[in-house]
Amino acid sequence: RQLIDKSYSTSAPLDMVSAYIEFPKDLRGKYVLDIGGGASTATLDLRKMGALAFAIDPRYRDVRDLRRSVDDWLYRTSHPRELPKGKKLQKQVKKEVDELSRNIPPGANPLLWSLAGKLAAEQLKGITSESLSSSEQKRVEGSKRYVQKVRSARDRFFATLDRSTGYYIAASAVDLPFANNSFDFAFSLLAISFFLTSNKDLFIKSIEEAVRVLKPGGQLQVHPWI
Repeated sequence: RQLIDKSYSTSAPLDMVSAYIEFPKDLRGKYVLDIGGGASTATLDLRKMGALAFAIDPRYRDVRDLRRSVDDWLYRTSHPRELPKGKKLQKQVKKEVDELSRNIPPGANPLLWSLAGKLAAEQLKGITSESLSSSEQKRVEGSKRYVQKVRSARDRFFATLDRSTGYYIAASAVDLPFANNSFDFAFSLLAISFFLTSNKDLFIKSIEEAVRVLKPGGQLQVHPWI
């Protein structure tokens, strides 16, 4: 439970997931498992493509807990901590922005916090966003679109959850509730390798479980790999 409390649930849509996970070209009739799915809409979209997709996550036991976790992740993604004010602002800006960048929550766009931190510092000094270079402004706008996209995916996930309960199964990565040789493809994005590596035994068990439920010739993709 402590690992769950320290983790974040994200809401990445399928196109974002596909930037890191290479899905089979033909998913029709394929059994696909998302390990640590959170509020991602990947399972919904994979099913639209003909896959028999499922997702597991321990937070599916409590939808309110899942929503709180996703909302907290979205808030941290879109709201960098306020930079300090006062005479020492100039000297502390770089230190604070660097710290923000080091504490990016799982799934966040790294550019979002560093550039948002810079923008906040500029505004505190009475300088508008026009002082940012054109490339930095584009990155800030890209980060805004990123937040809007994952927020939209979150809303869609919860809007369809009641009629999609059969796809989302409350379970842990270390104890998958499936028979051996059940899936053609399994993946985990920002879950197994993000939250279970602090406990070697749990990490190994989660990989063993994923391999156990794969069919002969099946494939497992974990990102980021360590």
